[in-house]
Formats: sequence, C-alpha cells, structure tokens
Amino acid sequence: MKTTYLIFISLLTVIFLSSCADLDDVAFFGEKIDQYKFDDYENPNASFTLGSTYDIPDSNIHLFTMQSKLPSESSSTTIYAVYVGSMATITQDTIIVYMHGQGDHMDAYWHRTKLLANTGGKNRYGVLTIDYRGFGLSEGKSSEESLYEDARTALRWLKNKGVDKSKVMMYGFSLGCIPSIKLCADFDEYKPAKLMIEAPIGSVQNITEESLIINVQGSFFTNNEFDNAGNMQRVNQPLQWFHGTADNYIKIDQGELVYSQYNGVYKEAYRIQGAEHGNIPNVMGLFEYEEAVLDFITK
Repeated sequence: MKTTYLIFISLLTVIFLSSCADLDDVAFFGEKIDQYKFDDYENPNASFTLGSTYDIPDSNIHLFTMQSKLPSESSSTTIYAVYVGSMATITQDTIIVYMHGQGDHMDAYWHRTKLLANTGGKNRYGVLTIDYRGFGLSEGKSSEESLYEDARTALRWLKNKGVDKSKVMMYGFSLGCIPSIKLCADFDEYKPAKLMIEAPIGSVQNITEESLIINVQGSFFTNNEFDNAGNMQRVNQPLQWFHGTADNYIKIDQGELVYSQYNGVYKEAYRIQGAEHGNIPNVMGLFEYEEAVLDFITK
C-alpha cells in the first residue's frame, strides 16, 4: 500500500513538473490594453471601492512614457507611467512610488493609487506608478533584469525632476515587491527613504520548496531568482510589511521569511487576520489602513 501511494505521488509530481516547466510567462503575464481609462475602467476583480472624496482632479493625472534601457540592450523600450499630483509642487511633495502586482496594469490598480494619494488628506501625497514591459500599453517583454531597470527608470524620472530622495517612499505589492526591495537595497544612485511591502514572496527557490513534495531547484522552472529574502538583508531603510493570514496565493510564511531577514533601523508588521491577496485595505478597513501608512510615512 505504501509503495502504491509513493508511485501515485511521484506520478502526480511528474505531471506537475511537465505542466509548469517555465514560470517566467506566469510571473510576467501582463494584460495588454488599447488605452488607459482610470475611473472609467471596470475592474471585475476589485477588492474594494472608493467614494467620490477619493477622486483625483484631471489636472493631477499625468500619463506619460519613459524610455527604459538595460546596459546590454542596443535600444530602449517604451513603458507607460502615471504621476498623480501637482507638477508645480513635485519637488516639495512626499511621493509614493507604487510597484503593482502581476497579471494586470495601472488601470486595475487605480483604486490603490487613489487611496495612497489621498492618505491623510485630499491629494496629500504624490504617487508614481508604472506598467512594466509587456503590461498595459508598455512595449516589450519583462524579465527579472528589465523589472529592475523599469523601476530604476521611474526613480530616475523623479531624480531628474529635482525630487530629493528623502521624500520618496517605495511601495511594492506582490510582484512589485521584487523591484522595490532590490532598489532599496542596491540602487545607490537614488535610494528611496522608506520601504513598504505587501505580500512578498521569499524567493523562487523558497516557493519551489514550499510547493513541491520532492526537492527540485527553482532553476528548473525559471532563470529568475526573485530573491526578496536575500535582498532584504541589505535594506537599511525603515520597513513596513503587510500580509494577509488567509492569502493562498502567496502564503504569509513567505512574507514572514522576508520580514525576518531585515536588519535595518526600524521595522513594523501588519498581519491582517482573514485578508487574502490584494484585499488588505478592505479587510483591515480603509481608515485603519490609511492610518497605518500615514503613521509610517510621517514617523
């Protein structure tokens, strides 16, 4: 009986491996669109709604393109970005750089952008967000290295606008945690002042070990590492971490690992009971979520 069971489990594993032999396309599956609609976009997966008090005036919505180019590339790739805030006061404002999750585009995260922009008061913070290569209207195809370069391009845009890095907060959600942590750790040219992460993975290898019943290297599935846990060891900026206890997409154990690797000046954790992937503001309560973010930024 035991032998039969082991054979059955082995067969299931082989089937799993053969059907998931490349996770790159899954990690970087970005939905393509014809145009950005912002408030007019109907998001069937929205986890919370916002009232009219969170609306952004048209004068504070700036859609534009950036040119992202790795040193190894012969030409640049056009990526799209949105800056929410007043261009007239951009050098005086505190700015949140929001790196969104996988499988969607800036429209799908527009509610979160508005929520962050209005945290602590109407139009209080500037928010810069981008669509990585292959997401939304951005050209090209993403890789781990291009993900970092697209995020660096966004930070360089702020630098070129004259924004002091002491006023820049990095916020990564899910996939967006990967460039957020990496740049806070290693981007000496323009390191953000604080780091906020929500639902990060530990690393590709850690995900593989957690998901499979046999010992398989993460490199079997992908050339990417996504080593959030390792990169976190080099982050020194204040850290805020959110994770839902009921997150079945990226289990909270992954976030716990990343959080445990931080050795910087200050850290705080929000383990939200019953929250799943992406609905933390709703489960936590919009006011409570805003208060947590506001307190961390102004601390």
